[in-house]
Amino acid sequence: MSRVTGASGLRPLHLAILLFYGAFLTWPALSTGYIPSRDVLIHLLWSMNFSNQLWAGEWYPRWLDQMNGGLGSPVFFFYAPLPYYFTALLKPLFHADPEGWHQLGVAASAAVILSGLSAYLWLRLFVGAAAALVAAIVYMSAPYHLAFDLYQRFAFAELWAFAWLPLVLWGAYATVRGSVKAPLSLGLAYAALLLTHLPTAMIFSPVVLAYAAFCAGWGARVRGAMVVAGAMALGIGLAAAYLVPALATQHNVSLSDMRVGRFSYSYHFLFYGPRFDVDIANMVTQQGWYAAVMIMACMAASFMVERALADAEIRQARFWMSVAVLVFVMMLPVARPIWNILPPLQAIQFPWRFNILLTLAMASLIALWMESKARKPRPNLISLMIVCLIVIGQSLPTLAIYLALSASPGDPGMDKMFAQFGTINVEAKEKVLAARMAIDVAEYRPRWVPRELNNTSEALRVSLTEMHAAFSDRDKGTVAILSRSPRRILLAVNMPAEGWVKVPHFYYPGWRAVTVESGARLAVRPSIPEGLLEINARAGRHEIIIELVTSMTEWAGWAISGSSIGLLGFIAYRTFRRKNDDQIS
Repeated sequence: MSRVTGASGLRPLHLAILLFYGAFLTWPALSTGYIPSRDVLIHLLWSMNFSNQLWAGEWYPRWLDQMNGGLGSPVFFFYAPLPYYFTALLKPLFHADPEGWHQLGVAASAAVILSGLSAYLWLRLFVGAAAALVAAIVYMSAPYHLAFDLYQRFAFAELWAFAWLPLVLWGAYATVRGSVKAPLSLGLAYAALLLTHLPTAMIFSPVVLAYAAFCAGWGARVRGAMVVAGAMALGIGLAAAYLVPALATQHNVSLSDMRVGRFSYSYHFLFYGPRFDVDIANMVTQQGWYAAVMIMACMAASFMVERALADAEIRQARFWMSVAVLVFVMMLPVARPIWNILPPLQAIQFPWRFNILLTLAMASLIALWMESKARKPRPNLISLMIVCLIVIGQSLPTLAIYLALSASPGDPGMDKMFAQFGTINVEAKEKVLAARMAIDVAEYRPRWVPRELNNTSEALRVSLTEMHAAFSDRDKGTVAILSRSPRRILLAVNMPAEGWVKVPHFYYPGWRAVTVESGARLAVRPSIPEGLLEINARAGRHEIIIELVTSMTEWAGWAISGSSIGLLGFIAYRTFRRKNDDQIS
């Protein structure tokens, strides 16, 4: 590249513009937290339970004790936790928000604002401040980012992924350009991405390596890509506490449910939704229009850059145009054979997820286009502004709807959500009722739980009523819960003879039961057909401790992360010591 301007950093005026613009874009979430979108209820419940357990002293809540009406959920053995740490940190600021709406809304707003700031910092490495500002604004308000991920779907984790992608690219660019500190930043940013949204990390990682090879220049491409790959490997190590259990224990839940039926990747190509599911058909059509607008913006920018900039900027524009075309094709039905032969690709679930990379490519190309205005000011600038307004305009109708909703009377909460959904359809009402019971999504339920319990809140409600109403029997003995906390239950048992005791808690590998008096280990199994925890209690009166012990995969993850933190500290020490020695000499 011919210029590196990143040393000038973020200008105060541009910082203020991005902060105020981000607050405007996310005002419904920022002001009330009330966003009645597709997946907001489940993220609200996860956030609320994660926050409660974190502030109760469990610094990495994997098992959410109060999900599924108190039967528990292993969701954070598999779902990336970092975005929920942000909501948890906000909990002390919102004492009058028991359901956690405002925490979630402010965290979502922060994700959008941070994405604009990180995009600006990355783009400042190779374009001027004004060009980076315009492109960051477009990145924040792109339709897939704002209209879909925030307001229509509330894809909370993917929303936060937008904030880390530019920082990873910043680290890759600076690394291959010789910065001794950049690999550390790259490793941390990549770890943050892995701890935020694994599907995005999967499709983004090849782009990072290709970008590093491209930016390194012809003579150092292999070395540059290897250094970047090493920094990314460090990021994987830092995130291993999450990654190892998440990848090694997927057989304990029903993650395969995310790849069948209406969730199959084959039904989510752009403009190619199934006729039997109107909601999916409408969604992929809308996604198709979003992608079409963004790819046309990329083409316009690429055409103008070819005519106005120097060779280095033109090569970068060609790189990002190639990325844009590739990811656009991967979202079309013509790419089905590629998806069919690559099972790991199917793990990202929806082809339209590639829109996140298309948004990133578009931001880079618009930044380069804005930079080229110095060569051809008037026609270039006018056409650029028109294209930017067209892109941003795709999000404005959705933003207007939610601005109106945020101004409606009443406090945000489940009751307001129910009233809002009550005017839409029966399915939406059922989602609210399920949320009242804190029912988790089916794919994160233990695999021993029957499907009918996954798909209807009524079955779970009946089961819980039976379990809590009469947790004793004169002939079979009595059982009482003395105390309960996440990953630990204390029972008082009085049994006339040895027998199996059913506990109102989901079974999951790792639950261990021992008697308090002797420490004797008791057999544990899943009940049939509910998939609840059953313990083989001995005759007599005694107390039993049931604990979800730390598994070998958890210990392995912590060991790798701990070693990676030590390595990070050692590299940082050597880096800064070398810098100080160079300054002294």
